[in-house]
Amino acid sequence: MHSVENVEQFVNLFLDLGNNNYLFLCIYYQISQISMIIEFEA
Repeated sequence: MHSVENVEQFVNLFLDLGNNNYLFLCIYYQISQISMIIEFEA
């Protein structure tokens, strides 16, 4: 559940920074999904 809270905080930060970082948000989301899968399989 900590990862979900981190994502929410990141989204809030992203909204403050603006749409220029949309690509970075997508990359961060993909990385977070992969890390969650790795933690689930471990």
